[in-house]
Amino acid sequence: MVGISPVKKMALEEGLLVCQPDVLTKPSVEESLRNAEVDLCVVAAYGQILPPNLLNVPNFGFLNIHPSLLPKYRGASPVASVILHEEETTGVSIMAIDKNVDAGPILAQEEVVISAVETVETLTNRLFILGANLLVKVLPAWVAGRLELTDQNVRMATYTKKLVKKDGQIQWGNPAHEICARLRAFSPWPGGYTYWQGKNLKILSAYAIDYVPHERPGTVITLDRDTKTIGVCTGSGVVVLSTVRLEGRQDSDIWSFTQGHPAFVGSILNDETVGRVEG
Repeated sequence: MVGISPVKKMALEEGLLVCQPDVLTKPSVEESLRNAEVDLCVVAAYGQILPPNLLNVPNFGFLNIHPSLLPKYRGASPVASVILHEEETTGVSIMAIDKNVDAGPILAQEEVVISAVETVETLTNRLFILGANLLVKVLPAWVAGRLELTDQNVRMATYTKKLVKKDGQIQWGNPAHEICARLRAFSPWPGGYTYWQGKNLKILSAYAIDYVPHERPGTVITLDRDTKTIGVCTGSGVVVLSTVRLEGRQDSDIWSFTQGHPAFVGSILNDETVGRVEG
């Protein structure tokens, strides 16, 4: 059962029927739902838009566990977006699905505080555990028709886009705190990366400080040899590197990396062809 979801694994172990259509618009999908006499469907991080003809098939409709406090951060990347925008809080919403994406009425919401070291992976896991527990709490009232729905305020809606690999490339001219937020928002994918001597260099962990450097953004500097602290100058502040991975190599703490690559300190990152400042 390698490569299947925990839900499918458990269903198969319990002898339950599993349908896994690649395209939801096929007539057989609606037919299968009707034949199964489905009472309720729950969607979580599902990558397809539900066709309108399916929405009324279950007796109690479709519910969605959405990892944001709707109407903020609708769309494909809500968890990454709250970290990118350096929000202090986020949460989960249980909503009834209608024909518009993430726009249905809200059954319940729960808020959480975002920690300063949270990555999209850890926050996503935390939010969906929270969302699953919240769903269990509200289902009896939903099925009994006792739950009061709240329409979303369209004027307050914000939208997120699907992430692509290019989003992970670090722009060292940005402030250090923004760069570190992007590193957390893009962990593990697409990851935060830069270029050194024409090779991809992933920044796996780092943190921002307010130190004012004199070098241009992207320049690698030694901040303190005693504490083995290496940083990269930015448009405002310095990103202190902790763990990196050079293309084709293993993960490395930054001090070990600089000992094996002495040309790293003093070089300018993000130039895909030039590794070290000349002259």
